[in-house]
Amino acid sequence: MTTALIILAGCALVLVPTLLFILLVQPIWAFVEVCGTSLLGRGGKILWLFALLVFTIVGSVPYALFVSASAALRQVTLVCVLLIGVVAGIGYGVVHYNPNLKDQVMHKVNEARGTYAQVKDISEIAKRLKW
Repeated sequence: MTTALIILAGCALVLVPTLLFILLVQPIWAFVEVCGTSLLGRGGKILWLFALLVFTIVGSVPYALFVSASAALRQVTLVCVLLIGVVAGIGYGVVHYNPNLKDQVMHKVNEARGTYAQVKDISEIAKRLKW
């Protein structure tokens, strides 16, 4: 039970920074690179800038993977895309092969609520003591 939750928490710890890179850093990096490159002609720059502005993620990932002159952008984007795929597969496997996961998570949530209620009661008692 706890193994599944630990695996899902680990997946979240990997997925969050990866998605933040793909959603925030990578489109800006691709946009700046398109503006500064001399490999694309005027028409190519206009086309890629339009694609990056209108279709931010859909335009920046293919640009970074296939068109970019920057090896660093290409490698980091490839690693992030692969990490997202691996983490999604692991998460799906954990959820799919653990049919009681919902009940287990609700049990943990109810335990946490009970602990919170106990701490709240103790804090109320401490307030009444007026140290």
